[in-house]
Amino acid sequence: MDEQLKKIEEASGRLVHEFLAHSYFVYLAAVVIGFGLDMMWPINFAYLWTEPVGFFLIILGTILSVWAQASSEKGGHVRFESKEKLAHHHFKYGPYSYTRTPTQYGLFLMTLGLALLFGSVFMVITTIIAFLFGKLFFIKKQEAHLEKKYGEPYREYKKQVRF
Repeated sequence: MDEQLKKIEEASGRLVHEFLAHSYFVYLAAVVIGFGLDMMWPINFAYLWTEPVGFFLIILGTILSVWAQASSEKGGHVRFESKEKLAHHHFKYGPYSYTRTPTQYGLFLMTLGLALLFGSVFMVITTIIAFLFGKLFFIKKQEAHLEKKYGEPYREYKKQVRF
């Protein structure tokens, strides 16, 4: 791979990670805001099912996020010598076979699980808002960037993997 192509690839990778970092910050803000609102106006709900379900969602979200990261490191983000060799199936590995944004879903499940564990209505609401905000803004930008970078193979992948 020539030096210029390597630089473009590195810059592109940083851009995708920047989109993800902003998305993660929104979840952090959601937890802090939800917790703050809960402290100001405590509308807590706690049922027999909220703690075990919350704990389960935290574990499930963690597994999904770790699986996505491990898949990426093991070759999912293969550096291609040329775009001509790239096909839609190169994007389908690990959890990316089922969803285009497994770390986003993992973080959502972890944050929602935390909200259920605390029985906080405000944290549930802010978590859902953070998820929608991330999907509408950061994930759309990330996918537009990936479409521009990879072209038709990525568009075909998007058709096959809807979520």
